[in-house]
Amino acid sequence: MKSVYPVLLFLHFASVGTSDQFKVVGPAGPLVAVAGEDLALPCSLKPNISAVDMTVQWFRPHGSDTLVHLYTDHEDRNENQIQSYRRRTALFKEELQKGNTSLKLFNVRVSDEGKYKCLIESKSQYDDISVEVIVEVVGTHPMIYMEGYDHSGRLSLLCETKGWHPKEPEVLWLNSEGNVLPAENTETDRDTEGFYVKQRVIVQDSNTNRFFCRVTMRDHMKEADIFVTSEVFQTWRTTVICISVFTVMFVTVVILLIIYIHRQRVNFQESEKKRIQEEIESRRRLHAGDPTGRSNPARKLVKQTIFRARFLAPSPAGVSSVDPEKDWSVMGEAFLHLHSHCRDLPVCWTLSFLGSRFVLYLPDNLTDQRVTLPGSYIPDGIALRIFGTHKLLQHDKTLRRMDVTLDLDTANPYLILSDDGKQVRDGDTRQDLPDNPDRFDYCVNVLGKEGFSSGRFYYEVEVRGKTDWDLGVVRESINRKGRITASPKKGQWTVYLRNGDEYKALDSPSVLLSLRQKPQKVGVFVNYEEGLVSFYDVEASSHIYSFTGQSFTEKLYPLLSPCFNHEGKNSSPLVITPVR
Repeated sequence: MKSVYPVLLFLHFASVGTSDQFKVVGPAGPLVAVAGEDLALPCSLKPNISAVDMTVQWFRPHGSDTLVHLYTDHEDRNENQIQSYRRRTALFKEELQKGNTSLKLFNVRVSDEGKYKCLIESKSQYDDISVEVIVEVVGTHPMIYMEGYDHSGRLSLLCETKGWHPKEPEVLWLNSEGNVLPAENTETDRDTEGFYVKQRVIVQDSNTNRFFCRVTMRDHMKEADIFVTSEVFQTWRTTVICISVFTVMFVTVVILLIIYIHRQRVNFQESEKKRIQEEIESRRRLHAGDPTGRSNPARKLVKQTIFRARFLAPSPAGVSSVDPEKDWSVMGEAFLHLHSHCRDLPVCWTLSFLGSRFVLYLPDNLTDQRVTLPGSYIPDGIALRIFGTHKLLQHDKTLRRMDVTLDLDTANPYLILSDDGKQVRDGDTRQDLPDNPDRFDYCVNVLGKEGFSSGRFYYEVEVRGKTDWDLGVVRESINRKGRITASPKKGQWTVYLRNGDEYKALDSPSVLLSLRQKPQKVGVFVNYEEGLVSFYDVEASSHIYSFTGQSFTEKLYPLLSPCFNHEGKNSSPLVITPVR
């Protein structure tokens, strides 16, 4: 129930009027109280007549709930009292006879701050006065912190305190002699708990090294002190010396390193330039003076670069084997990467076939001689047509073209294989298949039936219409149960597609691949002895990724994963296609 006493009294006495029988008097100015202490709000009658038979009401003039304390009919009636004042107010009952209607407020709070009205009513008249209360809150004891040193070795001290009310306290720094020290501007903030202040001072080594932080607000003061030993100031000097020495050493090392790198780069460029010039000169001499090339330095270069090589000679008539002791059209053990200009030349000399480091090609006309060296060759693909008639893969008899057939005994129960073992897709439903040791029970993988432990092999898989797939090779002892972490360390060399456009090689660490176009058919090439696994976009004749420098110690098997079909979005099968 809201208090309506002030309103009723004003309406009642509007018709009755006032007289000079008594007057209510109070303090001349605001009352100042400290939070947590008790406060008496003065209010009395003039002349000092008895107020025992009168009504005494203390209330807040603003707000909906206004009653602070009510005395009427010779008793306190505080049923409608503001909740925060419950059991915290009282009149001086023994003083009512003397006209003293002052209110005692116990355990003063910050919320008690503001204006009050003391209204006294007799049977024939009323009068009231206003009383203003200001509540002071003394904040926390100051805390002093050592922050650090400035550029000249002086020490920065920080003093902070919080919880001051109603106004910002004053902060002073003093030395042991009581002299005020010059300090930075005080930083001030205010929240529900009151004012938060902090102030810094810069001090230097002195005779006493004792410093005081004094915080005052009106009659309240709190003080803290700190003693700083001379050793603390000495520490700065040692630190500065160490930092300076380290900085000089670091800058010196950086300069020497830059000089070293620059010299190495210059030496490398000079060496490359010299090597290229010597090679071109050797090629020129080969045509000019020694047709067989047996004594020419170019032959030594080829012998140093190419080992276990097969020698093929692309020509307008096609591709034919040649005798390396008589002819000089050389091709090493690496996948074919020919510069595009080579296709228009009648004779090509190349050092590249299945994993090369560079390409050399030379026409029979010396004036059109061209040389492409490391870092500048253009890899045109794994199955390049020479003059539009032949693929070099067809003439590499050391390369094993695998006709992969998938092994049903390794297939995850969710996978469906075609009758000929050339296609695999996700079937959505787990099949009731024997849980043999070779079967993948968690990852939707399947292996090829035939493995190999030497030589080179190559197979192709059509991935057309797929948004997700995994392809590659794995070692025979690969974990087939539970989750599998795909990486070379775990015996798995794979590339995958996710979400239709995210290609990644699962190397250590994984490599995000940026492809010019989406492969429709992927070729996988492995050179067991060289530790090489390469992936190619067959139709675009472009290289995708290579795992190099691997060490194979057991049988390797082709791995395919069509991944889940994702409500038909990835329902197309992976199809093993014959290598042409």
